[in-house]
Amino acid sequence: MELDSEIEVISRRSSANSCIFSSNRHEIDQFLQAVDQIQCSIASGTAHDQIRAKSAIQIAMAMLADEMRNLLKINGRSTHNPDSTTYSSTMTDTASNTYVDDYEYDSVLSVAVIDDLRSIVNRMSGAGYLSDCKKAYVSDRKRCVDASYQKLDVQSNDARTMEWNMLEVIIKVWMKSAKICFRKIFAYEKQLCVKLFGDDDCFLEICNDYAFQLIEVASNLCCIRTASERLFAILELYKTFSDLLPQMNIHNHLDQRQIRCFLNLLLPFHVVWIIMCLVSRLEDEAKVYKNASDVNFYLMNNLFYIVKKMNEKPEVKEMIGDECFEKVSSKFDHAKAEYMRLSLEKILRFLGNNRPLQKRIKGFNAEFNNRP
Repeated sequence: MELDSEIEVISRRSSANSCIFSSNRHEIDQFLQAVDQIQCSIASGTAHDQIRAKSAIQIAMAMLADEMRNLLKINGRSTHNPDSTTYSSTMTDTASNTYVDDYEYDSVLSVAVIDDLRSIVNRMSGAGYLSDCKKAYVSDRKRCVDASYQKLDVQSNDARTMEWNMLEVIIKVWMKSAKICFRKIFAYEKQLCVKLFGDDDCFLEICNDYAFQLIEVASNLCCIRTASERLFAILELYKTFSDLLPQMNIHNHLDQRQIRCFLNLLLPFHVVWIIMCLVSRLEDEAKVYKNASDVNFYLMNNLFYIVKKMNEKPEVKEMIGDECFEKVSSKFDHAKAEYMRLSLEKILRFLGNNRPLQKRIKGFNAEFNNRP
């Protein structure tokens, strides 16, 4: 009978030592057709020996799970293993931003392999073995992601105990690694999952651990209390994270609560950045004045306004920290002291010369009226 011949195909292949999908196309199709015929007879109730047919399907499903692992193992590994020193230096080189765009994920599968995997998924799903299929798939693809992630050398050490030079390297590596992961590795894994299974359940199981590690590293780095002149490195990290939020949302790595939590964590750095940029802009604008007294009056007046506003908002003062507040306050105090010194010198010069008192007072009033 035809069903007996299909069961024989399964039995014969299970006894062979070679992999099914390493055979020629005819043998592959013959095996898959045998699985289809047996499963169809079980579903329709036409199998003359249901027990034997179900036993053959169980054997076939175990074989297909092994075939999936083998296909992924053979085709999902790169023979290219870059020297770790060269790789690390590329990741920390600020001039090599094109590296992110040129990065090629090691574990991309060919169209033919994807088609073979889809044929396995369809048959295991139809026979009620989809969970076994996904388990085999997740196990191997997670190893692929892990291998690529480890090459990126993302550090997860306690940032609070590190020297700034080391932290700066970690920040640079994190920014490039996050871009590579979310835009290249994770994006491909999601696309592959949807192609094979029609959903991204496996993708989340494969990539979530690495996504959360990246987010945790960023969160730890943003908790550092650092000198204001080094804030731009942290703010670059903040900008990178913000730019990647669309990918994080698309890939379902973050819920709204997590996003709000992270952005709230970075808010103090953003406020400090705004204040320091404003102060820097004021200092640049003051350079248009030729007279030193005018320069200091301009700075004193505007910096007083900034300090006053920070004092009026205790929550802002607490958010930015003492260092930032003291830095702006000291700039105001310096401008004020310089303005008063220069003004007093002119007063003394007018009042202390040997000209008649009337002329001294007239000269002083003229100078006073010209002052801002």
